[in-house]
Amino acid sequence: RGNTVRFVGFIRHVMIGREGLHRVALLERVASLGGGRPVSFITTGNIAFDLAPAALEDFVEALEDEIAVIIVGAAIYARTLEHLRAIIFSKPFAQTPFGDEVVERVVSFAKAPIPIPDKMPVYSKRRDVCVFRINGREAFGVSRPVDGRISGAGGLIEWLVGQPITTRSFGTVSRIVEKEPAA
Repeated sequence: RGNTVRFVGFIRHVMIGREGLHRVALLERVASLGGGRPVSFITTGNIAFDLAPAALEDFVEALEDEIAVIIVGAAIYARTLEHLRAIIFSKPFAQTPFGDEVVERVVSFAKAPIPIPDKMPVYSKRRDVCVFRINGREAFGVSRPVDGRISGAGGLIEWLVGQPITTRSFGTVSRIVEKEPAA
């Protein structure tokens, strides 16, 4: 594998099998563009692959172009497996503004660094969603039930960061990292 690194790509707007983008076709596209040992996780457009870090930008652009033929608006937010392990190791949800009321823990991935607002944490109007941590190109949010309803944190995070993002349950990210062997 030489100078390759294991990456995980989170694809925005993709559900595997929907609109004709099947797992096998996606993995074939990844491999044809140079992504080694491609693997797909869950159905929300999560892929892992080996690639030289210097080739990542061109690889992502080419894969986005190929997916866009099938699904408009798909974008890939790639992180190294080691970076994701560091996020998990940091225990970002050990303390949250909602304490035990939390029913959803999410991490949102952006392509550019996210500016940190002057006042953190940031709450939704209903105070059922809170963005409480921003670190580089990731934002962390939680949701809790209010009046018997639960809202997702992704919309508040995208509004807050002012750029397109893709959001995953922290459990999903953790499961992907657990399934990938250590380097």
